[in-house]
Amino acid sequence: MIDHGLRHYTEYHPDSSFWAFQAIGSASFLAVAAAFLAAAIWMVRRRTTA
Repeated sequence: MIDHGLRHYTEYHPDSSFWAFQAIGSASFLAVAAAFLAAAIWMVRRRTTA
């Protein structure tokens, strides 16, 4: 495979950054979930009051 220019590269993160990555992933998921919830509430309220 190397003769054809294909290489495999793996990079590992240190164990000390595990909780930081967990916090970033959780915060981004919660932000997207809150945005979807707000959009759903806005759409339902808009349809029922008109």
